[in-house]
Amino acid sequence: MGTSKTGKEQELRDKEKAQEFYVQVKSEVEQCIAYLKVKRESDPYRHLLPRMMYQASHGLSSEVPTFDI
Repeated sequence: MGTSKTGKEQELRDKEKAQEFYVQVKSEVEQCIAYLKVKRESDPYRHLLPRMMYQASHGLSSEVPTFDI
């Protein structure tokens, strides 16, 4: 999820480049959040009852399946 933002210290000293960087990072964060919202809506275990039923049938220490990030 997202890309690494290391090595931008020099660019951040320039206000115009810093603003461009901010807009880029903000856009990437918004895309990641939108992706997570879509995945959450399609999660068959997002509600309590299916989650509890899964754990009851697979053991309380088992992890409920999730999607790959």
